[in-house]
Amino acid sequence: MANKLAVIKTGEQIITKVEEMILEDKVVGYFFIKPCVVNTSEPIVNKESGGASFDIKLAPWIPLGKGTRFPVPLDWIVTFIAVSYTHLRAHET
Repeated sequence: MANKLAVIKTGEQIITKVEEMILEDKVVGYFFIKPCVVNTSEPIVNKESGGASFDIKLAPWIPLGKGTRFPVPLDWIVTFIAVSYTHLRAHET
């Protein structure tokens, strides 16, 4: 089980633990464990340095869903990428 940043068809970015959903020796989807949607503010550009910053907020992906393990069909996954915990921690309050 690995932590990933998933992008799904809706464009949502979701931080979650991921498990393969296997049927007849074939991956047919993934289980998202304790998924959270990543919401970001509009970038604030620093005119002096040319850099930009933004705020990050995490919210439960399906807040009214029962349990912590949610099935997602394979055709709804756009991509998985590694989570940058360094950047995530830099935005913690």
